[in-house]
Amino acid sequence: MIGRLPNSEVLRSIAGSIVLKAGTVTANFALIALLGATLDAHDFGAFSMVFSAAGLFAIVAVVGQQVLLMRRWSELSASNDLPRLRASLEFSSKVVACGLLIVSGSFLLVALFFLKPLEAVAATFFLASLSLTNVTSHLIRSSSGIFVADATVVLAGMVPPIVALIIGHVLRHPIGMDLVLMLMAAGGIGAASWHLLLFRQTLKKLHPTLFSVEPSRDSGELVPSTVRLWASQSLEVCNQYLDVLIVGVMLDPASAGGYFVITRLANMFSTLSTAIYLSTTRHLPDLFFGKKQSQMERLLDTTAVVVVLAVGIGLLGLVAAGGYLLQLFGVDQQEWLVNLLVLSASTAFVSAMGPAPILLNLAGHEQRYLNTLAVGVVIRLVGFALLVANFGVSGAVTAVMLSSLWLGFRLRWQAMALTGLDVSVMRLGGLVHLPGWKSPAASAGE
Repeated sequence: MIGRLPNSEVLRSIAGSIVLKAGTVTANFALIALLGATLDAHDFGAFSMVFSAAGLFAIVAVVGQQVLLMRRWSELSASNDLPRLRASLEFSSKVVACGLLIVSGSFLLVALFFLKPLEAVAATFFLASLSLTNVTSHLIRSSSGIFVADATVVLAGMVPPIVALIIGHVLRHPIGMDLVLMLMAAGGIGAASWHLLLFRQTLKKLHPTLFSVEPSRDSGELVPSTVRLWASQSLEVCNQYLDVLIVGVMLDPASAGGYFVITRLANMFSTLSTAIYLSTTRHLPDLFFGKKQSQMERLLDTTAVVVVLAVGIGLLGLVAAGGYLLQLFGVDQQEWLVNLLVLSASTAFVSAMGPAPILLNLAGHEQRYLNTLAVGVVIRLVGFALLVANFGVSGAVTAVMLSSLWLGFRLRWQAMALTGLDVSVMRLGGLVHLPGWKSPAASAGE
């Protein structure tokens, strides 16, 4: 196993991804702490619900194109299939534009019933910026690297509102939710514009004749993949943002604010999943479609080692300092600490299953992944319906735990059954392949 660990390039990529996401978490924590100090409990809860709703519908709006673009770019650019590559880029551009117009317009109409007009407009622009950066960062990450794709989003989208909140706090003239959302939206749109300029340069360098060739007219292979990816990505984002909205509706905005805080803290482990996602989406598509089996194995080995270390250190850190972190955000530690630890352990368990979702989508098993996510969301929603009314936030955390256990075990089993690869941390115990099974990449390479 140790002999299969990869070279320093992949280690630097994984470490860089973790550092980048750690910076993102720090920026999020700073933003949340400043908002908690600026807004009262009700308004902070309202911001939490608006932020979660925008994050949820931002993914719905892009109709799965972020993953489809990443996969098609890696596959068709490597094979130099320019007619299909151009068709894919044009198809995704049209789908994203239509999806964004429909979802943003609908979101604005609903938001005007619950928010002040300026807040509703700001929230809609924020949703649009999240959608755009989600698509462009996936595309740039595959072609130009992780830091170019994601660091610009963090710097442009998070730093301006943090600076504005600090200035408002110092001058004793606090700013409202509308200005915070508008600053985040402006930064995100700026980052997406920068991404598109970089991608245009990449196209000119790698495929200078792309737009002089006739695009393939067969979209039959794109539409089914789009539908499956849209459904799976929508269900996946429900696991990230829907909880806060349900808690706010079933309990009250103040409870939603407290739940939002512990989910942000527990998201240190989903941030680990995101860091793995960033690194593997940078390397795994090329290795998979290039049939570089041994390099792919080394990537997965190293990823598993990093996950074990990070999860262990993170859980120990929360046990030791979780109470202090809750106090920092103005949340009562006696009421919320146990819920924080259970939620964090649940999130860490899913992270320990590794990049199974990416592998399943790359291998063309979107439907299997979709089915697993759908069952997970049903478990979570049924748990919320049965438990939140009687047990409050503790019931919500229990529902998340049950859903996480299902997702973790099921995704690992599917990855092993369908690709022959164990991408979870359990591969470090020697369970790298199921006996007699081979991955499609390995079989194609023979």
